[in-house]
Amino acid sequence: MELIQIRDLLIRRRRTLATLFLAVVALVALFTLASAPTYRSTALVLVRESPGANTLLAALGIPTASLTSSDDFDADTEISLGQLEPSLDRVIATLGLSDDQGEPLTARRLIKGGLLPRLTPRPHLDIDQLEDGRVVEIVGWSGERDQAAALANGLAEAYIASQVELQQADLARARAFVDERLGAVRDDYLAALAAQRAFVTETGAIDLDAQIETLVTKLGALRTQAEENHTEQAALAAELAALDTELARTGAARSADQAQANSEHIRTLKADLNDLLQELAALRVDSTEASSEYRRLFAQIERLRELIVAEARAVVGGGGETLGFYEELGARRTEQQVALAISEAEGRQIAHTIAEYRNRVDTHAALLERQAELDSELEVSEAIHGRMLEAQRQLGLAAALVAPTHVLVQRATPTTRPARPSLALNAVVAVLLGGFWALGIALIEDLFDDSVRDPAALRGPPLLARLVRVRRGARPARAWREPLRALRNRLRERLDGQLPRRLALVGPCRGDGRSTLLAALAEQCAGDGLRVLALELDLRAPDLASRLDAAPQPGLVGHLCEGVALERCIVPTRVPGLDLLPAGAALDDPAPLLAEARLGALLARLDEDYDLILIDTPPLRASEDAIQVLALVEHALLVVAAGRTPLRAARAALERLSRRAPLGLVLTAVDPLEHRYLH
Repeated sequence: MELIQIRDLLIRRRRTLATLFLAVVALVALFTLASAPTYRSTALVLVRESPGANTLLAALGIPTASLTSSDDFDADTEISLGQLEPSLDRVIATLGLSDDQGEPLTARRLIKGGLLPRLTPRPHLDIDQLEDGRVVEIVGWSGERDQAAALANGLAEAYIASQVELQQADLARARAFVDERLGAVRDDYLAALAAQRAFVTETGAIDLDAQIETLVTKLGALRTQAEENHTEQAALAAELAALDTELARTGAARSADQAQANSEHIRTLKADLNDLLQELAALRVDSTEASSEYRRLFAQIERLRELIVAEARAVVGGGGETLGFYEELGARRTEQQVALAISEAEGRQIAHTIAEYRNRVDTHAALLERQAELDSELEVSEAIHGRMLEAQRQLGLAAALVAPTHVLVQRATPTTRPARPSLALNAVVAVLLGGFWALGIALIEDLFDDSVRDPAALRGPPLLARLVRVRRGARPARAWREPLRALRNRLRERLDGQLPRRLALVGPCRGDGRSTLLAALAEQCAGDGLRVLALELDLRAPDLASRLDAAPQPGLVGHLCEGVALERCIVPTRVPGLDLLPAGAALDDPAPLLAEARLGALLARLDEDYDLILIDTPPLRASEDAIQVLALVEHALLVVAAGRTPLRAARAALERLSRRAPLGLVLTAVDPLEHRYLH
């Protein structure tokens, strides 16, 4: 809604607004005068920051998910009815508080006190937290000043005592929790220690890091030996291949191989050599080359090698002391074959030893990993056990040195001046509430108002005049002097500079201002020198004579029905030049009279004696009388009362006048203030 629309609404509904506003203000004033005084006393409780059991255990690294404990006693703790209910019950029992029926008050009613104001105050309490929750404000309300202070102080003391009890219970639950957990943690620690000792006993794993380092060193040396053995085998194979090529032409190689194969002694020596090599490989796993056993076996292998070479040379040479050229080559070939066989045997034993070392390294690594797990479990158990012992000690100290977390820093004292009713507050409430209700009712009234406000809504004849509402007892002719003069000028404009000889004033409903307008317009026209006749044709409810201060009898009905002379029926008024032909006696059914031809002849006769005949017609909504009257006149004005005539009735009247369209529209009963600001 725009500001202009709000202004229009305030102007239109100012009486409704003023009435409702004053009514609400009066009600609030009566309530203020009738209300008994209510006193207010305030006590302040300081909340100290102190860690609770949960915070203390958490700082020591102890999980407390299973510990049911109160919240920490810090500044962020929110006060709820559940926390205060035991303290409130103590206050109610101590002070003997009761409700209107004499029953003891409940904690909930003592806190809330009621939503609506009361003429007789009931004791209640307000609780709030100030300064980020570090100060608790407890306000006592009562019709007795001493009782208000006792309420605030009683709740403060009971609340502090309950908080101390909660703190002690919290520490007791925490100590029980720690004691229970300590036994379980001690059992876990002893179990971890026993598992580690059993592992060392079963595996004999002492200083596994040094053992793995020794195995890795030996494994590196064996790999070096394996590479050297491989190089040696390649060299021996190459030299043996060269000897085979040299001896291939003589067949000496074949005879030497056959001789060695047939020698039982050589076969025995090779078997002994193979056994010594296997024994040496097994010794390499657990000993070093510097050991006496290793040197002994190595010396035996060298002697066997020399014996095999000497035996092979003897077999090839046939037992002679001196060898020929080819026999020498055969002996050399036999020596190389023996050396190659020994080298291959050594290579196999070295590979076997390397595989054995790898297995031992893997086994030691697994043992080392298991030992690390056991050490870790033991270390964790030991740490938890130590924290639990420390928590037990800290909780014992906290219980011994417990200090109150809530302190009464300001006691409530009785006041001499009542806090309620507050004249200033009630005045503001009255203004706001009165304005709200007045504006709301005015909006609703304006929304459902179906009366004519703006003539443009009729979409009918042009508006010729707006006539403001006059006060009771005032003369409309004087108040409407300028609007009526403008009306006459506009009528002349509509009729080519001439006023009509006969002009009927019609309206949708009674109370539209037709008769008032006719009287005022007739007086002004007569004052301007015209001979004017006011003819009243509203035969069902005539009242025009009273508006012109003239005699209502015998009137038109007396002339047409009783034969009274016309000169006796037409009466003069207080205004020179203005005569009145009143309706006379009221008729229940004037339709037959209005339909007589004598009425038309009468109007023709009157046209000769008067310059202007103004005809007051019945309302269109009540009967068909106005339609019969309009058949006798040439021109008509539609009269509508602003804010009174329903819009539907006005539109229905225009539809009934469709065959004889009125010259224009006159809006009466216009609000003077609305006319001044809006038009």
